[in-house]
Amino acid sequence: MTLDRTPMNAPDQGPHKPGQCSAWGCPMWAGIKVAGDWMCAQHAFADAGKTQEVTQRLRQRLPLIRTLHRAMHTDPFAFDKEGQNIAAGERMRKIGRPDLTPMSVTLAHPYRDRHTGETVERNVTQDEGQHLALWVQRIHGVLFRECTNDVPAPQQPETIARATGPQTVGDFLPEVAHG
Repeated sequence: MTLDRTPMNAPDQGPHKPGQCSAWGCPMWAGIKVAGDWMCAQHAFADAGKTQEVTQRLRQRLPLIRTLHRAMHTDPFAFDKEGQNIAAGERMRKIGRPDLTPMSVTLAHPYRDRHTGETVERNVTQDEGQHLALWVQRIHGVLFRECTNDVPAPQQPETIARATGPQTVGDFLPEVAHG
């Protein structure tokens, strides 16, 4: 953990858990190395001055993070067969996020036709209840957008240059202003 990411008056804590994001207080796991520190995607792509705002937003979404973590460690072959996809839908409704229940999604796959050179779009409909990785990817994307978009910029001191003295040539040379 580096000192520049530790908030002022933070209590002394031991080293963070292996695999955890190095931003102070972040509940996410690390996946991206930034300047010697391992960070989660939300902190790695956010402005360095907005670290604590992103952490606060992540901590407000702990039930969603726990669900995501549980889904990432679920056997993808047992997800559909053992009814875990139905339980996942119930869990999302229970934590207040029915918009993130496993559902059928349409994926667009644009590619260049090798004969005509034109871009052709192929749409594939997949059921997230049968493809756990698609559901995990959607939850992670929503979590990223909710925690990094519209984070207010840190308060900066007002830096407006104010010139003193003559502002125009006419102020400096009165004979030019009338002439």
